[in-house]
Amino acid sequence: MVMVLVDGGSSSIRAICEALKCGTPVVVIKHSGRAADLVAKLHACYSEREIGNDGVTSAHPTKSQTDIVKGDSKEKKIGRILTSAKERNEIISLDGVKNDLCNTLDLYKDLVTIFEFDGTRHRGNLEDAFLESLSNARKSSRASNEQHSLAKELKLAIAWYKFYYAQTCLRTDTTISKLKQDDLRPVLVEALYHGHTDCVKLLIEFGTSLEKLTHGDLEELYTKSTNHQLSSKDMSRKDQYYLDCFAPIVNSMNKINNLSQSNHNAPLGETAPEDLFLWAVFFDRFELAIYLCSKIWNISLALLCGAYIYRRAASKTNHTDIKQRYEEHAE
Repeated sequence: MVMVLVDGGSSSIRAICEALKCGTPVVVIKHSGRAADLVAKLHACYSEREIGNDGVTSAHPTKSQTDIVKGDSKEKKIGRILTSAKERNEIISLDGVKNDLCNTLDLYKDLVTIFEFDGTRHRGNLEDAFLESLSNARKSSRASNEQHSLAKELKLAIAWYKFYYAQTCLRTDTTISKLKQDDLRPVLVEALYHGHTDCVKLLIEFGTSLEKLTHGDLEELYTKSTNHQLSSKDMSRKDQYYLDCFAPIVNSMNKINNLSQSNHNAPLGETAPEDLFLWAVFFDRFELAIYLCSKIWNISLALLCGAYIYRRAASKTNHTDIKQRYEEHAE
């Protein structure tokens, strides 16, 4: 969870102080007014390094900042910021919260992230500020569930398609080596669900296995995936898709009839690439389907199945553009 401070008054200041004391990270929207601007200015004072006008933390202060640092102590600078805020009378009852605010920012400054829409640090992407905030909170907490927190952070990065962030995290964060398959499995499911082929490749590169995904994970993909499905029927289970598509051309239905009996906690095993390939085709994750097809031992058969599914879907739609896309994919 991340708390966001936009504008605000004394009650907002009390709220972020309580949040920080509980270990909840806070993203402050600088230049949004009143409490947010006050917190941003005070945070710059309490931070070990100065923050430039572009929002980038730097060990080399600007000229105006250097003059302030040389001529004034941190306490005087903070006092001047508070006096200026009180004179503007923008925050009612500031005197009642300023001491708690200053003490809290001094203790929990690492949990505060300053965001500027026109700054270069996050390039105007609020999602990047959220991810930075979560990362700072995880690193400062030193909690026993740090690996779990990192996995959730990666899952969020993939959901927002922050590939570079996920890549940097996987390649540089020392906690990665402590992650278990069960920690990264939901991250891989998230990457598959969003059709982010490069993220799937990245996770596999770092040891996540398609074969370790469970039948429950596969059913989750079928249940969650509602967009771009090739079938017009209301279906939410793998066996429903298999029966709808393959029943007319399959003589023996034993395997299909037993699909629902799979143990949800059991790994997909060696059939994982085939199962995931068919899911990707059913939901028109074309680029992902091509990649998964490369993992199947009988690529020719997989391509024939994929082409059949696309041609069947093309024959059932009246939408010209969609029909053309399906036919092109079938080729």
